[in-house]
Amino acid sequence: MEHLSPHAHPHDHRTTNSGNGYLRRLQTALWLNIVFFIIELFGGIYTHSTAILSDALHDFGDVLALGFALYAQKLSLRPPDKQYSYGYGRFSLLGALVTTMVLVVGSFIILREAIPHLTDPPAVHSGGVWLLALLGVAVNGAAVLNLRKGKTMNERVAMLHLFEDVLGWVAVLVGASLMWAFGWHWVDPLLAVLIAGYILVSALRNLSKSLKVLLQAVPKGIDEAVVRLSLQQTDGVEDVFDLHLWSLDGEYVIGTVHLLVSVDMATSEIGPLKTLLREQLLDLGVNHCTIEVEYAVE
Repeated sequence: MEHLSPHAHPHDHRTTNSGNGYLRRLQTALWLNIVFFIIELFGGIYTHSTAILSDALHDFGDVLALGFALYAQKLSLRPPDKQYSYGYGRFSLLGALVTTMVLVVGSFIILREAIPHLTDPPAVHSGGVWLLALLGVAVNGAAVLNLRKGKTMNERVAMLHLFEDVLGWVAVLVGASLMWAFGWHWVDPLLAVLIAGYILVSALRNLSKSLKVLLQAVPKGIDEAVVRLSLQQTDGVEDVFDLHLWSLDGEYVIGTVHLLVSVDMATSEIGPLKTLLREQLLDLGVNHCTIEVEYAVE
C-alpha cells in the first residue's frame, strides 16, 4: 500500500495563497458583522422592532460563527503532520457544522420571541426600521460580495449566512414601508417569524450536507460508476475492487482503490500505470487517490 506523499504523485494539492485571500475576506466580513450587530442592537431597542432585535440576535450568532469559521479556516491551511496525516482540512468542516448549529439554535430563539407579538404587536418606529434595513442590505451585501469566491463547505455556509441576511433585510425594508404607509405593526413580528423559518430550513439543509461529508458519503458531483469504469477500461487493468470515494472538507475529494492487473505486466510498468490512472481520476474530480496493485495470480 502506498503512503501519502506531497511530492511523489500528481495529486491536486491546494495552495495557501487562495486560502490566505479567503482569510482576509473572512476577517473583513467578521468586522462588518461586529460593527453592524452593535448598530442593530441599539437600533432595535430604539425602534421597538421585534424583527430587528431578533435579527440582532441572529447577527450575534453570525459573529460567533464567523469568528469560529476564521479560526477553523486558519487551522485547515496547516500542512499534514504526525497528528493529522491528512492535514487540517476537516477543521473547515467543523467550522461549517458549528456555524450551522448556531443558525438552528438562533432561529428557535427568534421564533420564541416573535410569535407572542403576532397577537400583541408593539408600536414600531417604522422610519428608523426602514433606515436600519437599508443599512443592513448595504452592509451584508458588501460582505456577500467579499466572500463570493469561497469554495469549501465552511466558506459556502459562511456566505449563505450573509446572503440570508441580505434577503431578510430586503423583507424588513418592505415591511417597514408597509408599517409606515398603513400602520400595520403586526408586520414586524410576522417578518421575524418568516425570517427565522427561512433561516431554519436553510440551516437544516446545510446541516444535512455537512453530515454527509462527515459520514464520508460519495461527494456530490462524483459518479462512482464513471470512476470505476474509467479505471476498468485502462489497458492492463483486469478488475477494480475496494473503491472508496469521500471528501475531506466538501471540496477536496479522496479515493482509495485496489486494482487487479495482468500477470504479464512488468513491475516497471506499475509506476506509469498509476500515474496515468491518477491523471484520469483528477479529470473526474478525484484530487488524491491511493492505489494498490495486485497481480491476477494473487
